[in-house]
Amino acid sequence: MCSILLRFRTYTYGLSTDIEKTFFHVGLDESDRDFTRFFWLSNPEDPESKFQVYHFKTVVFGSTSSPFMLNATLHHHLANYNTPVDEDMKENIYVDNVISGCNEEQDAVDYYGEVQSIMKEAHFNLCSWSSNSPLLREQAARDGIPDTKEIVNILGLKWNTFSDTLSLTPQKPCQPSDQPITKRCVLQISSKTYDPLGRLSPVTIRAKLLIQEIWQQQLEEASKITLPRCYSTESESQTFVFLKSKSAKKYTTC
Repeated sequence: MCSILLRFRTYTYGLSTDIEKTFFHVGLDESDRDFTRFFWLSNPEDPESKFQVYHFKTVVFGSTSSPFMLNATLHHHLANYNTPVDEDMKENIYVDNVISGCNEEQDAVDYYGEVQSIMKEAHFNLCSWSSNSPLLREQAARDGIPDTKEIVNILGLKWNTFSDTLSLTPQKPCQPSDQPITKRCVLQISSKTYDPLGRLSPVTIRAKLLIQEIWQQQLEEASKITLPRCYSTESESQTFVFLKSKSAKKYTTC
């Protein structure tokens, strides 16, 4: 996933699309369908009616193995082609999302048309097209498959297609509580921030260091952690090196 996001940031024009009702378009072999059997009331309006046995004919949405089967099916279909576009799709499909881009706007529009053609041959419909390219957005609007939202979801990140910026999903602030702050609480809070590219690492590293300190002191509650107030004494001296970058935006000490 991180490699897809990193490649996505290298293109001048980004684009994303979803495969509509993906799992329903991947059929199960008839000999495997009995493994997806389930019961259903013969008369849903009568809870006392007898059960009937059904089974799925397509890949079950939510099953652990479903994403693997979908990925294998998509790669099997794309293997029938030998173009730069299908090779790009093999690397930039995440479950049912295609996230890629081009450096020229016309190339992005051509990519849109070729991808649509390739996927339609397997009866997959690409919808919810998003891009910072006005030409591609106009083409998707004419075809009736645009994502009309200004801010769209890109693998957990928020992409503003008009300002062409990425942002993290805001988290709700922690509510004050009278309960002791345990190691589990600190771990839960530090894990809430979804940051696949590590853009907030200078901030989130503090929580990880706190967890490390709690374990080193073998504490059950974070509120009992102690830190030395004084960094040095008369009998002990420490050297601090201050580094400043030319941009005056990056500082570090050691």
